[in-house]
Amino acid sequence: SDLELYVGHLQVLARHFKNIQTTSGGQTSESYFNYEKEFFIRKNNIYYSFSSQGSLLDILKDKKKEIQKYLKENQIKYRRNPEEAMVKIASYYDHLTN
Repeated sequence: SDLELYVGHLQVLARHFKNIQTTSGGQTSESYFNYEKEFFIRKNNIYYSFSSQGSLLDILKDKKKEIQKYLKENQIKYRRNPEEAMVKIASYYDHLTN
């Protein structure tokens, strides 16, 4: 399922999906669902997939330095809360470019 995290000039989407993982140890094998998320950002009507703060900033490279400064000054930690950070990054990028 797709979830819109942010909509402005940029749009940030999360896609949630599950896949089945099977582990086999000796005579038993176990299957379990592994939930994963994929993130996309729409910039100039093109969708880019990203998986880290670095890959997101590469997509927004025209304002990369300003965004890095903003993250540092506001102590926004991508690793601690990726979805909140990507929304703040997208919103700040929109603020800088419009």
